[in-house]
Amino acid sequence: MAVQIKGILFDIGGVLTLNHMYAKFWADAPTSMPLRIQFGSDEITLEEFIREAAILKGLSREEFFRQYTEIYASEMIIEPVFQLYTQLKEDKYILSDTNPYHQHHLEKNFSKIFTEAKKCFLRQRKEKEGTFENIVNVIGLSPSELLFIDDKIEHIMRARAIGMNAIHYQNYPDLVIELKKFGVLI
Repeated sequence: MAVQIKGILFDIGGVLTLNHMYAKFWADAPTSMPLRIQFGSDEITLEEFIREAAILKGLSREEFFRQYTEIYASEMIIEPVFQLYTQLKEDKYILSDTNPYHQHHLEKNFSKIFTEAKKCFLRQRKEKEGTFENIVNVIGLSPSELLFIDDKIEHIMRARAIGMNAIHYQNYPDLVIELKKFGVLI
């Protein structure tokens, strides 16, 4: 007998929201990932991030921050996924590696993402050893009772490695099909 899904963890960026500008913004700064990880993990302040990122991008601090703010202004909700998210009966959780600035933007513009969730795990590095195990322990369910949805296959593989169910999000119609396979009522 299959284990019943009792909780669903959603990634935000690429699953609940879409931002076409983010990857384009960083395309000319391929060495920026360690800096972005430090900022997203609260290892450096916003001011330190702006200073270092502006140098990487070859911009003044003011121009960097103006452009950086603009990329978040272009973010939008993926409406069918968001509607599904709000209607699910299972406990919903957020698992995102969003940085503090992005989190502020999301809370201001898309607060229902957070109010619908039973618990939010923010600024979590999914590639970090032990992240998924720690989240399972906090939630208090077995990995097999949880379902994780993310747009990055490497994160899906990490979740599956600890026994968690996972769906690699690519589009809404496929998401609905996969959720039904796990017995989630749509």
